[in-house]
Amino acid sequence: MILIIRGKNKKQAETAKELLISRLQPLIDSEISSYNSYRVSDDVLSKISKKGILKALETYNTSKKYRFSVYASWLIRAEIHKFLGLPIDPEKV
Repeated sequence: MILIIRGKNKKQAETAKELLISRLQPLIDSEISSYNSYRVSDDVLSKISKKGILKALETYNTSKKYRFSVYASWLIRAEIHKFLGLPIDPEKV
């Protein structure tokens, strides 16, 4: 999947980002489901996850051999771990 989030103006670019985030909602839900034991609301974890997806959009390199969803899930977990104060394992994240 090649990601190009562009538009003629900022409004179109923001709409494209929102669309991508809404399409990746199942990925967000699956990632935050493993953090239920930390007693943080799903809404908060969802906002943190969206921050990870936006970071993935900015830094994803299409020449790598992994998919965007894998890269985004790594960054989602990294953002959640930062928020919860957990160590970030570089091999898993």
